[in-house]
Amino acid sequence: MRKFAPFMYVLFISVLVFLTVQRPSVHQYEEWRYNRYSIECQGSVMCSYTNTNEQKFPLLEIGKNINEDYLIFSTIEQRFETMDGKEMLIKAIGIMGRFFPIIEKNVPTKG
Repeated sequence: MRKFAPFMYVLFISVLVFLTVQRPSVHQYEEWRYNRYSIECQGSVMCSYTNTNEQKFPLLEIGKNINEDYLIFSTIEQRFETMDGKEMLIKAIGIMGRFFPIIEKNVPTKG
């Protein structure tokens, strides 16, 4: 059993380093958000949503919380308001170079 202990330590450290290096960035989140929801932002507050008919609708970003304090993953939460006062919420976790939605509220998805 003691023969495998050094191997397990090396394996654990290697996996930890791999996951840390593969943690996605905010730029990757913005690309993921556009590809999944057709939402793109110009600057820090004004955003737009493009529907399936290629019509653009303005959105107002009313909140954003980026948490990259974790070693192997990051979380991003973004709130938008439509022109008719509806609130949209996207919360995602990023790990291994990809983002996965945790919460989607009033958000249109492609396809």
